[in-house]
Amino acid sequence: MAKLDERLILFVLAGPDRQELQAIGRRRGIRIAFEFFADRAYNSDGTLVSRKLPGAVIHDNDVVAAKVVKLVKEGKVKTVDGSEIELQAKPSASTATTPRPWPW
Repeated sequence: MAKLDERLILFVLAGPDRQELQAIGRRRGIRIAFEFFADRAYNSDGTLVSRKLPGAVIHDNDVVAAKVVKLVKEGKVKTVDGSEIELQAKPSASTATTPRPWPW
């Protein structure tokens, strides 16, 4: 990827333990950005809840906004089991399944 264009950025799902991906990126000269999905539910291991399960996609704008604020202020996300995990992410994405644009 770095040989194609060093300006390219590889987006990967943010999770509580992504140091290995960062190290690989540094060794290969690949810029990596950790992505946070504001309108998706997270499992306690940092993966996204399967869309086959109820509540995987969050449609309530207030809940989505609260998730973003918590991530920005505390670096944490609440998971489906009620626990909190630490995430390091800069961009915030929403999926194409949301019915309307976000308020920000």
